[in-house]
Amino acid sequence: MLLGRDGHFSHEGQAISHPRLRQVLEQSVRFAEPEGVFVVQVGHFRGQIEIEDTAFFVHAYAPGTGEIDLSDLSSEPLDPESLGVGEDGVLRCTVKGRFPARFNRAAQAHLLLALDPARHPPRLRMGACEIPVPGLDVG
Repeated sequence: MLLGRDGHFSHEGQAISHPRLRQVLEQSVRFAEPEGVFVVQVGHFRGQIEIEDTAFFVHAYAPGTGEIDLSDLSSEPLDPESLGVGEDGVLRCTVKGRFPARFNRAAQAHLLLALDPARHPPRLRMGACEIPVPGLDVG
């Protein structure tokens, strides 16, 4: 099974298109420490997955709290120091203390609306604070 850079799963070259199955797979991605690989764990089923880009995706950014919602249905505070733009122009950050995550379009829009790019470095609204984000400095 492959988790593509667009966040969609495929198996033996065929896209997994059933919405509920996609959702279950997405929220079941885990890192198996002993083997050092990513797996999906659904009930008793556990299968290794190939990761094309990132195993986790950011689905939303909440400027009021500074939290991000992830593809595995967890939420955590955004680490602004890990925020940056990939070679593909997509926002990325580190999640769960060590894994790269890719922003989907909606989350990227949420974050960019909370960014003041006129400042150097740009500042991101996180709760009541504005945090400098050098990783997003394009000037």
